[in-house]
Amino acid sequence: MKIGFKTGPNNWGEGKDIVRKHRANMCEMWFRVDRAKDYDYKFRWLKKAGVEVGLHYWGMCKNNFKPNIATNNRAIRSETLEQIKKTIDIGKEINCVYVNIHPGAQVSEKLSFNPIQQTPVWSDKTPPEESEKLCLSALKELNEYALQRDVLLLVETICRGEKRAGDRGDFYEPGNLRLGIIEEAAKSGINIANDLAHTATWAKSEGEDAYDEMKNVLNNFIKKTKERTKLLHVNTVSKPFNGTDSHDGVTPEDEKMRVFPFRDQLLDILSMFKDRKDVFAVLEPRTNMEGNYLSLVSMVDKL
Repeated sequence: MKIGFKTGPNNWGEGKDIVRKHRANMCEMWFRVDRAKDYDYKFRWLKKAGVEVGLHYWGMCKNNFKPNIATNNRAIRSETLEQIKKTIDIGKEINCVYVNIHPGAQVSEKLSFNPIQQTPVWSDKTPPEESEKLCLSALKELNEYALQRDVLLLVETICRGEKRAGDRGDFYEPGNLRLGIIEEAAKSGINIANDLAHTATWAKSEGEDAYDEMKNVLNNFIKKTKERTKLLHVNTVSKPFNGTDSHDGVTPEDEKMRVFPFRDQLLDILSMFKDRKDVFAVLEPRTNMEGNYLSLVSMVDKL
């Protein structure tokens, strides 16, 4: 298992420091493909430093719509497929280690960046069964496209709920593709990214009762998808447990907040994958990337 950190336009300086100070040799790039040229320097710098790069696809579709492969809105779905294929092509050019994508939702959403804000368009909703079929069809098409270019495509588990902006109390459920669809994709040969916090948000319990259910949800998902898992987003989530994520980390300070997964479960999960050379473990904390990177390295070294 190779440990990496998340970087992108908003924390590029910190990412470079992690490479310089701690000799990190893998990162995942938050990659907005509709502004691909903005990343040329970053890719050159990382290549020179000997850092492997995974691409986490982001973008914006026409009229400020969020990309979505699971919608029957043809314009949004078509543009999303085009953007992901472009990301795969760029991944081939830079010799990336993977391209990671999201599976989409039933409801279309408006999107803005810096800061990220999302607005559901409830009038543009795809029926659940159709949305799931569209997602699986898109994943098959994209996986075949990636295989032809020798690029590893991953589909990531996403949260049950979406924040409109930074306030976790202001959220909605747009019909994000459920864990069962990711499991079905894995059975069909699609490789996956398991975001530990995202996966846990599919538990429906709240308060103290949520801890046991989140543990069960996460363990059951791992059992069904372990062989096809190529990436772990080692994130934790704190209260309130309402289906949204908090992008907490794995430091002692996070542990004091009783984030999930608890440290003992994190160690159990990491131990399942530590000898897998085909698996990456990447952190995405909202703050203190360097401290979290060092904490994860320490945890894995002790396994």
